[in-house]
Amino acid sequence: MGWSAPVSELLEGTQSTWAVLWSLLYTAGHSALRLSLASPLDSGVELAYVAMDLREARDELERLRFPPTCTVDREGRGASNGASDVSLQTLR
Repeated sequence: MGWSAPVSELLEGTQSTWAVLWSLLYTAGHSALRLSLASPLDSGVELAYVAMDLREARDELERLRFPPTCTVDREGRGASNGASDVSLQTLR
């Protein structure tokens, strides 16, 4: 059966939207990280790198969908990036 059957079942009934892609990247990254913690050291390290790569892909998706805007707030606390707090609700 392999992994392709469950994945095709998952994707068959979903729409192709930014929110779905973001959710899949989030779920895959979270799952890879949890699996890395339960794996032996050699494969656990590789899975941790996979989780980091998936997080980077999610960051790239957020940058494509919502280009960062950098502003300085009036209290002088420095620059704030409004795109860093992107939630699934704003992707819809």
